Amino acid sequence: MIWRGDIEACISSFIFKELEETLKKDFSWDRDQIKHTIEKIKAKTILIQPKNKVSVIKENDDDNRILEFAIEGRVQYLISGDRKHLLPLKEYQGTKILSPAEFLKVLFL
Repeated sequence: MIWRGDIEACISSFIFKELEETLKKDFSWDRDQIKHTIEKIKAKTILIQPKNKVSVIKENDDDNRILEFAIEGRVQYLISGDRKHLLPLKEYQGTKILSPAEFLKVLFL
């Protein structure tokens, strides 16, 4: 869907860094796999650079960077696997926060 241009997807520099770390640490991807994947994502997404800070989640400040991105990008859906801080919010300033599985359900209904 994103690859065909059916969905407009946004991302931030912070999220790119998080993605790189996750692919390396949790999935043991090598540098070339990560670089190739990041380049493909960059080609199909809009880069958002948040200007304003939020401090909604006290336990994990990194999650606030994700919310800042969502606010700045005025995204309709924030897709996250963070069950501890982001998903429990369900919605933040008009952005619905969904797991990947929940998003797929919305997408294909």
